[in-house]
Amino acid sequence: TLAFEFLGALGDTKKFDIQPSRQEHYFQPSIMFHVGKNSMFTIGFGIGLTKASDNIIRTSWGWMF
Repeated sequence: TLAFEFLGALGDTKKFDIQPSRQEHYFQPSIMFHVGKNSMFTIGFGIGLTKASDNIIRTSWGWMF
């Protein structure tokens, strides 16, 4: 499954901050793979939209119950 996500954060892991210069925002195209009946694996490349955000590779593993 293909997906597009917009992600954002106020500050970083060191300091919560609402200053625009420290806010991180991303646009992320992703691919989700269904592994078995109840689990999924997602991988995407996050493109940084602000000066504070770097480009990232983001993965996740989910279990549906």
